[in-house]
Amino acid sequence: IRRIPFVYNVKGTLIPAFETEILRVALTNSPTEIISNNSEIEQINAGGLTFSTDQSGSAWIHFSDRPNTIIISAEAVLSGDVSEGFFTNKIVLLGVTAVGIADYTPSPTGQNLSSLSLHAQALDSMLTGTLLSHSHLSTSIEVIFFLIIGLVLIWVANSYAALELTVAFAILCWSIILVSWGSFSYQKLLIDPTLALILTLSLYPVSYTHLTLPTKRIV
Repeated sequence: IRRIPFVYNVKGTLIPAFETEILRVALTNSPTEIISNNSEIEQINAGGLTFSTDQSGSAWIHFSDRPNTIIISAEAVLSGDVSEGFFTNKIVLLGVTAVGIADYTPSPTGQNLSSLSLHAQALDSMLTGTLLSHSHLSTSIEVIFFLIIGLVLIWVANSYAALELTVAFAILCWSIILVSWGSFSYQKLLIDPTLALILTLSLYPVSYTHLTLPTKRIV
């Protein structure tokens, strides 16, 4: 699981999802607002907070190895080990996490998280403003990368030798990775490097083979 819906379409009626309803009740108890352009959802306002979504009303969770959540067993609460007022001004999710009872799902961090933990991390991303996004800007950057890589490799292969082609190949691969990582780390913007990397890895051997093919000279 990488993203969650903020609303569901139930027989033509838009219904707030679990996280959306939790924030609405916990923060303001005001109605959830859906901001759309024609038939595409752009933003959702829940509990006074506005979240950008894709056209279907879903958003990408920013998973973390060290989330801002606290897990406390029911036994600790019932036995009085938790101090009075500990849950004041906190959103508390109740559920089971025992293996064999709870549903566990792989996450992008490599951890298997229970459904309760997934909801908690989603709420944490929403409250801290760290939800990820994949907008039309992301798609444009991916297409531009695709075109630049093709043109650069073709130009280098026709103008320079194998060494320059190898250097260009290495620079392009690292540039793709660094741009994708930087946009994720600093802008919370998802840029998929897969297509650009596949093109680079495909064009490089073809271009290199073109450089090293023996040529016949007719006298």
